[in-house]
Amino acid sequence: MAARVTIASWNVAAINNNPFEQRIKWDDDPRYNELMAKVEQFIESPGDNDVSVQNVFTGAMFDRLMESMEKEGWEGLDKVRGIWESDYQNRRIVTDFLQDKTLGKKRLVSMPDRLTNTVQCVDKTMLCRPTIINAYTEELPSVDVWFEKWMQFMFETEAEVFGPKGASRQRICTMLKQIKRSKYPDITEAEEAISVALQTVALAIFDAVMVHMLNTLARPYWYTIKMVLYRSIYENKSRRILEILNTTYASCDVICLQEAAASLIDQATASTLNDSFIILTPEQVDGVRNQNSLVFLNRSTFTECREVTNEVLTRYNAHDQLRLDDGDMFAMSAKGTDGINYFIASFHGDTNGIASTPAITALMQCLSDVLPDHIPLFGVDSNTHADSKPKTKDVREFFSDLERLSLQSCFKDAEADDMYTTFSARTFLQPQFQKATRSADVEQLADHNPKDHILYRPTDFVLEALTRDNTGDGQFIPKSVFPTMQFPSDHAALLCTLKRPTM
Repeated sequence: MAARVTIASWNVAAINNNPFEQRIKWDDDPRYNELMAKVEQFIESPGDNDVSVQNVFTGAMFDRLMESMEKEGWEGLDKVRGIWESDYQNRRIVTDFLQDKTLGKKRLVSMPDRLTNTVQCVDKTMLCRPTIINAYTEELPSVDVWFEKWMQFMFETEAEVFGPKGASRQRICTMLKQIKRSKYPDITEAEEAISVALQTVALAIFDAVMVHMLNTLARPYWYTIKMVLYRSIYENKSRRILEILNTTYASCDVICLQEAAASLIDQATASTLNDSFIILTPEQVDGVRNQNSLVFLNRSTFTECREVTNEVLTRYNAHDQLRLDDGDMFAMSAKGTDGINYFIASFHGDTNGIASTPAITALMQCLSDVLPDHIPLFGVDSNTHADSKPKTKDVREFFSDLERLSLQSCFKDAEADDMYTTFSARTFLQPQFQKATRSADVEQLADHNPKDHILYRPTDFVLEALTRDNTGDGQFIPKSVFPTMQFPSDHAALLCTLKRPTM
C-alpha cells in the first residue's frame, strides 16, 4: 500500500442566487462596506426614512395588483383589500413592516420568496423575480420601473418546470401555495384561507421597499456593486472553483466535493482537470437543488472504480430516519495502482447534522457487508456544531459516534479554534431579518462551526498533516468571513496527508 494518501474535502456550497445575502470580505472596493453600513443604519435607525408603506408601494400599485389577482380568481380578495386599507398601507416600512417578526413567523414574505425567487426550468435555465435579493441582472432604478417588471414576471411569464406529475408550463403566480396553519401555527384560520393573495401583497411590499431602500441610500452605485458580486460569486463561481482545484489541490490523490452544481460537473469534465483526475458523479445527479456530492480520483493513483451509492442508501433507508436527497451521498469502490481497494465516499448532511451519524453508520455497514477488503476514506460536510443545542449534532458527540464505528475525524485532537470550517454572517438584504448579523456582532455571532471532516480508520492511517483553506491558495485566515471575492464558498476546504502507521 502507498505510504501516504492525500485527500481534500470541500463543500463548494451550491450557488447562492442572492449576491447580497452573505457578508463578503471585499477590500478592493470600499463602496461595498459603505453600502452594508448604510443598509444596517437604515434598518436599525431609519429616522425620517421610515415612511409609510403607501408612500413606496402606492395605492395605485395595490389596485393594479388586485385586478391581476381577481383575474386569477383567488379567494378572499375583499378581505385582502380590508387588510391593506386598515393595516398594511399605514405601516411604517421599517419598524412596522421589515422588522415585524410576526410576518416572518407567518411566512408571508419568505414563503412566496422561496417559490418565486429563482425558478429552475426544465432546460436548466433560471428565471429570476425582479428584486434586489437574487441574481436578477436588469437595473431597477426606481420603484415604478421595478413594479412594471414585477407584474409582468408574476402574472404573465411562463416557465416549464418539473412538478409531482412531471414537466408542465406554468405562470409564476400559479406556483404560489396556501400557507397551512397546521405547519405555521402563527397564521390564523382566516389568513390561511386568503394566504395566496395575502402573501402576494406582502411580497410585493417587501420587494418594493428593498428597491426603494437601495435607491435612497446608494442610487449611483448599488447596481454596480451587485453586478460585480454576481459575476464573482454566481456567474463565475464554477470556473473559480475549478481554478482552485487545478492549482492548490492538483496533486491530491482524492478530492471529495459536496453541494456541487450540475454546471460544475459539466465544466470539470470539459476542463484540464479531467486530464489528471477521473471525474466521478452520482448516477442520480440533482439538477434542481444543484447539491451534488462528487469524487475526483487522481489517475496516477487509481485504475478502476464503480459506484456503490445504492448499496449504502439501502442500508440507510432500512431505518426510520431523516430522508437523504438525491446527490447528498456518493460512494465508490476504487482500486489503487498499489493494488489496494479503497471505499471512498463524499457526503453532505442536513443543516442540523442529524443525519450524519446514521449516514456514516450506513457507510460502515456497507463496508462490512459488501466491501470487507476495502480501506474507507470519507470526505463529509456533517454540519456538526461546536455548541450543544437542541436538535443539532454536537461535534463531541459526533466524535464519540465515530469512535464506536472505528473511525476518527481529522480534527479529533484539534483545539476548538482550529476546527471551525465556516465563518459566515447574513446581511439585512434577505427576507429573514432574524437571521441577519450586525457588523459589530460578526466575530461573536457568525456561523462559526466545525462542520467539515475527513474520516478514516486509525488502524489504517495516522494524520501527518492537516490544513484548512479559506483563501483558495492553501492558507487560512482566522476569524475572517468567507466567502470572499477570491474564495467562492462559505465552507473552508480541508487537505489531509495520511500516513500508514508504523508496524
